[in-house]
Amino acid sequence: MKKPLYLREHIDLLKICFFSLAVIAVVIPPEVLMAQELDAVLNTMAYDRELIIKINDIQLKNITGGKSQSLHLFAANAPELKEAAPQYKELFCLKEGENTIEISFLTKPKNKDFAPSPLTIRIESGNYKVAVLQYEAAAEVNKGGVKGKFLIYSKEPKDFKTQILK
Repeated sequence: MKKPLYLREHIDLLKICFFSLAVIAVVIPPEVLMAQELDAVLNTMAYDRELIIKINDIQLKNITGGKSQSLHLFAANAPELKEAAPQYKELFCLKEGENTIEISFLTKPKNKDFAPSPLTIRIESGNYKVAVLQYEAAAEVNKGGVKGKFLIYSKEPKDFKTQILK
């Protein structure tokens, strides 16, 4: 039995699409097809604490403390920076390789039944299996700060270990 003409045309079109995809997969290297961006997420848990964080001397004004907060951070040279609204430009603070971080905090109880909790700060990247950076302050520490450095790349280096700030 002969197939109707329109069905044969669809099959030919599917063959062409499949062949085109196969050629693209062979000609274009996988690292170009699946390019990874330099980005990360900063997570903070700073209940009853005022918190200031600077990355590469840029203060992240959206991080204030007093609660759990997260920010998506991007490369300082990302093309999207040109189009970003002014209040989001601070998020473009990461550099490929070594970055600096400055953390300062002060406990500010909101009520008399205040029970201190630990301060936790982490930087994670979807391109990494482990956190890029981690900092913790015990619940009993009322104020403090730390300066440090961390490394971040668009692809996790072999044998990468989380930078633990103390």
